[in-house]
Amino acid sequence: MVAALASGCSVTVNIVDEDSETDSEGSSDDEVGTTETTETDTDTTESSSETADTSSETGEQAPSLGGDWQPGAGVVQGLCGGEVLIRPMLTDPVAIADLGEGEYLLSFTSGCDLSFTWEAELGEAVMTPTTCRIDAEGEPGILDATYGAFTPRGADPSADEAELLIAYTVDVGSCELEYDVQLTLDAGPEPVEELAAFVPGDFLESVERDLDGNTWMVNRGPSGTGLFLHEGGQLFLVAQYPADTLGTIVIDELGDLYGTLVAPEDPNGERAIIAVEDGMVVPLALLPQDTLPNGITADLDGNLYVADSLGKVWRLEPGSNTAEIWAEDQPLVQEPGGFPGPNGIKIFEGEVYVSNPSQLSMVRTPILDDGSAGESQLYAYGVGIDDFAIDVDGNVWGTTHPFNGLVLVRPNGEVRLLHDKDDDFWGPTAAIFGRAEDDLNNLYVVTDGNAFGSVLPPHLSQSMEVSAPKLLRLDAGVMGAPIPGD
Repeated sequence: MVAALASGCSVTVNIVDEDSETDSEGSSDDEVGTTETTETDTDTTESSSETADTSSETGEQAPSLGGDWQPGAGVVQGLCGGEVLIRPMLTDPVAIADLGEGEYLLSFTSGCDLSFTWEAELGEAVMTPTTCRIDAEGEPGILDATYGAFTPRGADPSADEAELLIAYTVDVGSCELEYDVQLTLDAGPEPVEELAAFVPGDFLESVERDLDGNTWMVNRGPSGTGLFLHEGGQLFLVAQYPADTLGTIVIDELGDLYGTLVAPEDPNGERAIIAVEDGMVVPLALLPQDTLPNGITADLDGNLYVADSLGKVWRLEPGSNTAEIWAEDQPLVQEPGGFPGPNGIKIFEGEVYVSNPSQLSMVRTPILDDGSAGESQLYAYGVGIDDFAIDVDGNVWGTTHPFNGLVLVRPNGEVRLLHDKDDDFWGPTAAIFGRAEDDLNNLYVVTDGNAFGSVLPPHLSQSMEVSAPKLLRLDAGVMGAPIPGD
């Protein structure tokens, strides 16, 4: 996990397992230098030992927290040089050593471990303030961790989540940040099956399943730009899209296939809602040039809803060739920072669910009796979800492209990391449940093979290697909600 600090001086603080590969990756000019262990580290260790002697009274009540915890969700936020900084978390592990008797050591960054002591009355492990020397762009600096608390969620932390809060200052650049991270002890146990692989350089953007058990995907790249069908273990390009375009798809209750079409790099390029019929792309409605159509879904009346990543949701009624703005309130706004606004979109129990990576949030907007939009409400915060699927219990299964994770968002807003890059989830972009009777518990996910991650700066601890985008399947253990939902 990484926080990049601004204000003319970039400092990166990694929370990683010191034995992980990310510690050994090369750093860019903007990256923090090697953290050096100093005399203050020794002082902290001695302080930790003294605390351990007094913690035996609460040792019996202290849970076992050791292991490689990983963030399901979370943000790094604060001030740096007078500027507000907000960054999402990544899925690199947080190594926590359980020293016994209610004492823990968290690997904050190389040579800078944080000591925690279990406080039974508070129900959390509290950090001993720690000071470490760091090197930022060749300048020596001091990282001062002033506060930390690690709170398990549920009676059995090994099977549930925990929350980690850390506040620290860096005297190079005058930065003060706070971690607000929801941690998961391990990535999910479900086996993941690879069904199909494209070639490196392809970009899978969307996935759908039909009642016959076939998979439909939108790709851009050397294998072809357009709509692909995976049937009988084979891949077929069934509808060609214009060069340099992308799109998303939805299959409505009648089995008809609709989608979006956009040339994202060309401000004057394609922006449309389409149907695909007999291998032909049929434009249904053109959208304004100042839009960026992304996800698409349909309701039981045949209305199509499109997430516009510039901050809106559009609706196209059956038989119309003009889409209207359906919702554009504050939770849908695209905040600055480089991440898209409204992205994935689905309907469940009369509400339109929309992910908004730019706000690290997911919102839901009720469909009122007259078809208009009610007030959008926050569903989850601290997780940058691209696309997602919803199960019958209302849980959201979200892909965190480009941060290499599949997460489960419960109706109460808690987030659990299910799979990460170690399970081949490199750049997961979209997810959908099966629709055939024998396929309802299966979740299908497409990845981009790290095509987007490969262009992220090295300080985000992403691999630079581009692999083959894939179609993956896993048994979710629960049925998907009807698509489209009512």
